[in-house]
Amino acid sequence: MHSTVIKPVMNLNLSPTVIRDLVLKFEAIFGLQNAVAIFDANEVLLYGVQTAGQLPEYREIITINNQPAGSVALFCETADPTLQRALIFFAASLSQLAQESQRRDEMADEVLARYDELNLIYELGTKFAQGVAQEEIVQFVLMETNRIVQADAGVVYLWDSEKSNITPVSHFGNKSTADFWGGRLRELALSTLYAYDQAQLFEADRVICAPLRFNDELLGSLVLVYERDDKRFQASDINLLTTMTQNTALFIYVARLVAKLAHEKEELEKTLAELQATKDKLSQNERLSIVGQTVGSLIHDMRKPLSNVMGYAGLLQETDLTHEERFEFAGQIIKYIEVFSSMAQEVLDYTSGDAGVNKSPTTVAKFMT
Repeated sequence: MHSTVIKPVMNLNLSPTVIRDLVLKFEAIFGLQNAVAIFDANEVLLYGVQTAGQLPEYREIITINNQPAGSVALFCETADPTLQRALIFFAASLSQLAQESQRRDEMADEVLARYDELNLIYELGTKFAQGVAQEEIVQFVLMETNRIVQADAGVVYLWDSEKSNITPVSHFGNKSTADFWGGRLRELALSTLYAYDQAQLFEADRVICAPLRFNDELLGSLVLVYERDDKRFQASDINLLTTMTQNTALFIYVARLVAKLAHEKEELEKTLAELQATKDKLSQNERLSIVGQTVGSLIHDMRKPLSNVMGYAGLLQETDLTHEERFEFAGQIIKYIEVFSSMAQEVLDYTSGDAGVNKSPTTVAKFMT
């Protein structure tokens, strides 16, 4: 990892009203008037009057976190050790107040940053609950994260398991093209994904890469870039991107699981339909086989009655039969035909299954009576 430490110029971080009140009280204690001047770290006069060419009798540095943040100067006609000691104490008091004021400002900035971070996580959860696809999720995270960080360019890579590589799916910036994100920045993102659990700084702190990983499953990387030389990512940016990518990885992982389950559900429903069709076909084939056996048995059983019918039909052709005999022979033929019809109907009823059955709900008590 490559990084360059740049010491920022510390601001005195005290309001003009506070400085004026403190200086006036200090001067009143020692009977002074317009004798104290306050300067910032760049020697810019913040309070008091300095006559051109006039040098202060005493001057003490105001510090914040052991870094020069300004100075307090005392202009007097003659040296006075008491005033010198008092100025040393006054400078120490201003340093303590400035440091406490800076600490409060940093806490306020941290609270605001955490609020934006939590709000972003909430919005991310809302989009997931709405069933938004993973491509829309990563685009939302990229844009909303950059709204806080204010980078010049950024990209989200997603892991391609078939190619064992990452592919840019959402990006922004003046040079934002697939080719631009396919070079060294992609290699930095890939190495971060393989080697780190937290966001990392590269290129003199002008590039930040955060891995998208859930447990041991590789999902992608998020990269933000400062193209201006005067901009650098800070530790707070590392914390923000680490938190955001960890939550984003969770949502992407769950979104992929949901999509996978939906696909498997469709496949199972398709397989179930095919099995049902096969079952129906097998049931029909089995029924037809039984029908064939039944028809074969039926034909065998019909031979004798059919012979009787043929016999009676032959007798009816005789011309010397009486009316009673013809009536009797016709009745026998009708009887055997009714037997044939009943047997054929049984076969038809079996082959049609329950298609012709009129079903309706009933109680057990009514059914048993």
